[in-house]
Amino acid sequence: MPKQIPITPIYARGDVVEMLDGEYAMLVSHIEDLSDDQLLWRPSPKAHCISEILWHLYYEPEHPPKPKNKKEALNQLKTWYEGHREKASDSKKLAKPVTWWTGDEMTYRGYLQGFVIRHIAYHYGQIIALRQAMGVDEGKFYHQK
Repeated sequence: MPKQIPITPIYARGDVVEMLDGEYAMLVSHIEDLSDDQLLWRPSPKAHCISEILWHLYYEPEHPPKPKNKKEALNQLKTWYEGHREKASDSKKLAKPVTWWTGDEMTYRGYLQGFVIRHIAYHYGQIIALRQAMGVDEGKFYHQK
């Protein structure tokens, strides 16, 4: 069982690597106990399933194909996470300017904190809501001793 990560102190410290680690651990804990059928379940025909939410989360210019099963979804999520984690571990890369699609400029650190981590939190809520609609409890992340 993975170690529980206290999220609030991590955010207070402002360490983006720790933030990414925490968000990734929470996401994985809410995916790994689901079946392939649960990952593809949708409450209505127009609603997104968890697999599609994950695919949207790790959107990058070289977007991978939609995952067909949990193994593919977790592998794609891990690849996306490791790429951001590697860059976040380098203080020079954190300070590099990034141009947002609006034309606004920010540092890569700002991009990670303002978009990537916030984006994960938003969609993480959707995943929890879908789990609840299926009658599935929260992931083990919240139930560790």
